[in-house]
Amino acid sequence: MVTGLCGGYVFVRRWAKARRPKVPQLTATTTGAGSESPRNAELRVGDVIGIGNQEYWLTSGYGVHEAGHELARVFSAEASRLVLTLGPGGVLYLGHEVSLLLPGEFPARLEHADQSFSLKSRVPVEVVMQGSEHETPKAALWGCYEASADETLWVLRMPDHARGLVTRRVPEREIFRWGSAGGGV
Repeated sequence: MVTGLCGGYVFVRRWAKARRPKVPQLTATTTGAGSESPRNAELRVGDVIGIGNQEYWLTSGYGVHEAGHELARVFSAEASRLVLTLGPGGVLYLGHEVSLLLPGEFPARLEHADQSFSLKSRVPVEVVMQGSEHETPKAALWGCYEASADETLWVLRMPDHARGLVTRRVPEREIFRWGSAGGGV
C-alpha cells in the first residue's frame, strides 16, 4: 500500500509540474533599426542601454537560474530596474522596485497601484549576483504576474524578504543603444 501511495504521489507531482506554466526562457534582443549587434548580445554590469531618449548605465545586477539554466537577468540603473528575459525571443522590461508583503505561497492575484496582476508562473530558482564568481547562489522563488501584454510584475522571494519589480515591456524600436559603455554598440 505504501508503494502505491508513493508511486501515486510521484505521478501527481510530475503531472502537476508538467502542467505548471514556466517563465519563458527568452534571449536578449538587440538594438533598434540600423544596429549590427549580434542578436544574442550579453549584457553585463557596466554596460549601457539606451531606451527612448534616455541611457541606463547598469550598475549592479543578478541572474535568476532554474536547474542551471539562466531564465533572466535583473539590472539596477539608478532608480530604474531592467529585467532581461533570456532564451528564444528575449524581451527587455523597464520598471521600478516595489515593496511587497506576501503570504507563505504566491497568491493567484496581486494588486498594485489600482492594477490587478495575475500569476502566470512560479519557479524555484537560484539567484547569482552579476560580476561576482565567489558569491554563493541563494535559493529563491521567481514569479511572473501579468496585468496586460506589456505590464508585468516580477517577484523574487528570498527566505528573508521579497522584491517586486513593476515593469513594462520595451518595444525593440525604442532601444537605440545596447552594449559596452567603453566602446559603443
